[in-house]
Amino acid sequence: MAFKNPVKLASLPKIKGGQFLKITATILSKKFLNGNSVPFIILTNHVYLGFDENKSKKLPFFLLGERHSCWKDYHKKKTDSGEPQKNYMISGTCRRNGDEFVLDVDGSKGLKKVPRKTFEFLNALLKKINKKYSISTTGGSAGAIDEDLQKTKVEEIKQETKDSDTEVTRDLKHSQEATAYKEEKQGEAKKLSKAIKDLSKLMGTSLKIVAKNIKKGATSGKDIKLVKEANKAFSEAMSVFDETSEQVKKKFDSAHKKLTKQKEELYKLSLAAQKRKKSVAERLAENYSQKKTGKPADESLIKDVNNIVKKVFAQNKKVKQADLLRMLSFVLGKVGPNEETVIKYVTQIVQKQAA
Repeated sequence: MAFKNPVKLASLPKIKGGQFLKITATILSKKFLNGNSVPFIILTNHVYLGFDENKSKKLPFFLLGERHSCWKDYHKKKTDSGEPQKNYMISGTCRRNGDEFVLDVDGSKGLKKVPRKTFEFLNALLKKINKKYSISTTGGSAGAIDEDLQKTKVEEIKQETKDSDTEVTRDLKHSQEATAYKEEKQGEAKKLSKAIKDLSKLMGTSLKIVAKNIKKGATSGKDIKLVKEANKAFSEAMSVFDETSEQVKKKFDSAHKKLTKQKEELYKLSLAAQKRKKSVAERLAENYSQKKTGKPADESLIKDVNNIVKKVFAQNKKVKQADLLRMLSFVLGKVGPNEETVIKYVTQIVQKQAA
């Protein structure tokens, strides 16, 4: 009764030791009938997911049954160390004789015999599945096969195995799904962790800068921009949080509460920043007045500085406003709010820098 082993090469790195034992146990108990012969491969260098190399050596990968086409030239592949894979595999046919599994090794696609340690580990492996199981090589106690008896046996167990034809594949799929589920949760946690970390850092710096400027009574468009960036980052982080599974959310509950509290503070600062935002002219006039008199700027000074700012900007459209503001602040501090003089010196600086 032929059967195909469900394991494909692409699945090999994801297979765990316990999963492999379960697949093999299902094959031996429900697929591999007494008296039948099937192809086999033994890999002595397979490293199971979650195992180290030494632990994996004690559990040789024993592939029983017809194989998918992807295995055809596997013996020709190179290992990570550059050696031929066939140096680490044994292939041939395996015949079942009751609870004994007899290997007939074909040395053309691998080793010509089973290494002693591998043979011992294979026997130990079979004992894990069923204490009565044993393994030997050609020339052991295999006896003649009663074909009529085997036909009867096949018919007897057909009904039993009718619903289990895909059991091995299902076991493999479920195990891989469990691994994928775990990786998915780890991915969610990593994504949420980064979003919260980036947001905390941004909000921490933004809150300090904006709060400081509000206290001075001189917030600007830059402060409003910082508040908007923090609000946007908060919305994005909360969106990631909402899309995350409940299992992962629980691990970030305290961080979520802290950020929610910061959001309330950010909202208050946002309102205050908007309320106390000053124009360019107001800030220039305020800086000048504080340095010269130690007092806030009056309406007349702000009006004069505003006229200067408008004319300087209009006459120097190709110059960056940030550069013009630095020039204005410097000249204003030197000559005062004299429109003609300020414009004259700013123009000279612009021309000098352009030369």
